[in-house]
Amino acid sequence: MKTILLFILIMLSVAAIAQDYVVTLKGDTLRGEVKILNYGNIDHIEANTLKGRNHFTAIQIKALSIEKEIYNTVRTE
Repeated sequence: MKTILLFILIMLSVAAIAQDYVVTLKGDTLRGEVKILNYGNIDHIEANTLKGRNHFTAIQIKALSIEKEIYNTVRTE
């Protein structure tokens, strides 16, 4: 019984670590499935979390992580 409980806890922690995340300019961190959408002049980011779906533009994002790759925004004139 203890080994089954331990196995479940380990699997849940691995799943929590593997989640993607988005950091907004306000400092909020949203965890869940993150997608970069390339349409229009500015890239858009879609974050599906437990609380719902959030849409951002690249201007509203400080950094994001998709599949253990970290992307930081670069602002130019």
